[in-house]
Amino acid sequence: MQKIFLILSLFILTGCGSDSTPLEKQQAKFKIRNTTFSVEIPKDWSSIPLKYPDEVFVAGHGDTNFIILQKNGYQQNMKDVIINDLKNNLFSFSLLAQSENQWQFLGKLSARTSRREFFQKIIPITGTTQYLWGSCSADYFEGLDSECSSILEHWKVVN
Repeated sequence: MQKIFLILSLFILTGCGSDSTPLEKQQAKFKIRNTTFSVEIPKDWSSIPLKYPDEVFVAGHGDTNFIILQKNGYQQNMKDVIINDLKNNLFSFSLLAQSENQWQFLGKLSARTSRREFFQKIIPITGTTQYLWGSCSADYFEGLDSECSSILEHWKVVN
């Protein structure tokens, strides 16, 4: 079941939004239990209606998008568990960089899909075994890595 959801989640990230050049930022806030989170996205990105129960926030611009999912089963090595699942379930996977709770990779969902660059981050939800899994992705040749990096850098716990 987790394998199917992982692939479905990545498929959702393959494109939605509108086309234009980002100039300013817009901030969104959301609360889970007693914790408030904020995320900054480029001003010209659009919020996208949530479709699935575990979606917390979705926004996009052209073929670039950002999604935050609320997941169960957080553990200390969650980043490594997710990376191993991605290696085993994607058609192609190449890890580019990683830190304590963030990683970047190139991946393809199938032989027929284009290669995408993914920037992902997890944030545990205090006092629970849940965590938020955020992913920003773009077609590899779009060159929007600084946009995705900025979104993940500014996605944080407010209180």
